[in-house]
Amino acid sequence: MFRAYAQSWDQSRDRVQLAYIYEDKQTSFIHALAQGGEHGYRENVLRVAILWRRDSDNITYNWFKAGWSAEEASRENSHTMLTEMVQNLLVNKEILALTTPLPLLIDEHAQTLLTRVWVRLLEWGDRAYHALLSFDIWTITTMIMSMFCIFGVGYIMRQATLLEEESVTGRRSQQQRNIPRRRKEAVVCIQELRGMTYDPLVRNSSAGNITVVLLLTEESQDKLLQRFSEIVQPYSMSRFFTFSFLQLEQYLPWYRHLLEETLDFKRNLDINIRNCIGTVLAINGYRKYYCVYHATTMRKKEGAGSFMGFDDSSDSSDYSDEEVSKIEGAIFEANLLDGLNNWLERFYEGSLRRFKVEYWPSMGE
Repeated sequence: MFRAYAQSWDQSRDRVQLAYIYEDKQTSFIHALAQGGEHGYRENVLRVAILWRRDSDNITYNWFKAGWSAEEASRENSHTMLTEMVQNLLVNKEILALTTPLPLLIDEHAQTLLTRVWVRLLEWGDRAYHALLSFDIWTITTMIMSMFCIFGVGYIMRQATLLEEESVTGRRSQQQRNIPRRRKEAVVCIQELRGMTYDPLVRNSSAGNITVVLLLTEESQDKLLQRFSEIVQPYSMSRFFTFSFLQLEQYLPWYRHLLEETLDFKRNLDINIRNCIGTVLAINGYRKYYCVYHATTMRKKEGAGSFMGFDDSSDSSDYSDEEVSKIEGAIFEANLLDGLNNWLERFYEGSLRRFKVEYWPSMGE
């Protein structure tokens, strides 16, 4: 047996050590050696390798190609040949030709993870037990009582804090219930349509945006703007509506140009500024169309395309200013926007006539 041969080895023990490993336990080690070359494996013959650790990371080795025979008749021959090979290596008659990185060996007697954890816990428990025994009993009792007192006081303070928070929350809720609630109303932002705001509100407005413009004079501005803001307030929450007003004293030519462009410049309009007060334009700057609200058309219940007398058979220029005042005198300034709410609903539904334009006139025209 190879174990008996290793025990009887008495030559150069300071330089040669004999050992054996189990192939089924150290598979990675055997696999690393087998990569280096032929080892002469035969049935009933054990593989034997002669190793020399060249440095900390690499080894050189050779296979004993004859192998260690398990048969009784060939065992003495294996003994002689292996001894001769080792002696030749010691006197440099042979060399170790194969080299491989030093394989890792598995600790076959290592404990499992659970066992190691359990042993470590037992060690810590034993240390804690002996550490406690080294203290005086009164010292330990005092420490335990102090910890209980600290945790008890902390728990009591925590409960007291929670009760105080609940009390403050209850008083605050009661105070809030006692305060009368004020109705939050949306603030309507109404801009003035003029040269500086004309491009963002009309010419360069985004797709889907509608600019609702109220035409007024400086004299009627306060009354009409107040009434206008009350009517359009439900629509102010929509991001598609923008509200503004136009001073007729300054921009009546622009309004005249817009109407004449709608008529393909077939008529030259002589517009009375008093008849334009309270007119509302809903302008879609991106798609180049607008709708018109005027108190007289709403009262006459004319079609959506009838505004400022465009569909009338007679021309407004046939009347004198005094006659026009009598005709329009039935509508007071405070009532000019009474029909605007219904008109906005119809506009929102898309049932109003839209007047297309090729371009938006300049504010300077």
